Amino acid sequence: MFVKATEQVLAYREYVYDKFLEYEALQHAVQKSASPQINSLWQQRLLLFSQMHPLPVGYWCIFAEVGGYCFLEEFKGVHLTEESTPDASIGRSFCQHLREVGYDMGRIKKYRHLYPDHRGAQWANLYPDDCLAEFRRWFPMYLRSRWQAYLQTHQVPTPSEHKQLPPKRHRAKNKREENL
Repeated sequence: MFVKATEQVLAYREYVYDKFLEYEALQHAVQKSASPQINSLWQQRLLLFSQMHPLPVGYWCIFAEVGGYCFLEEFKGVHLTEESTPDASIGRSFCQHLREVGYDMGRIKKYRHLYPDHRGAQWANLYPDDCLAEFRRWFPMYLRSRWQAYLQTHQVPTPSEHKQLPPKRHRAKNKREENL
């Protein structure tokens, strides 16, 4: 401020101002990309779950574990369709795994999981805490072996994956044009 405003000083001030604007634009872009918008059904389910499902002490549910994973997947560009319920699919697979390893399935309880859409309330499993370590060991194996297959039918396609419609065929005006 106390430097004489020579051409060199004015050029430097302009340079600093331009750099400030670039930094500000970069910060805005980072903030915008840092919080993806998950699909509305998942967002509503997460809100309902946090408000309406106080889980009993000593128990956990697949939705709580998978909801966080699916949100993190949004940062990687994996966007699930509105009707997706990967927690249900993962839950079925995990129960199958528990049966295979001889887990006492009688220890699993049920709770009514609320959906904000036409599905209303559905029964879902509550697992004892001692089962959580097994889930966290098993889940990466599920992701490697079955997650991609799930995404093939439940992921919103990226614009490049949208199928191109073939061009419309125009009917020939007369029989002679058909034979050409």
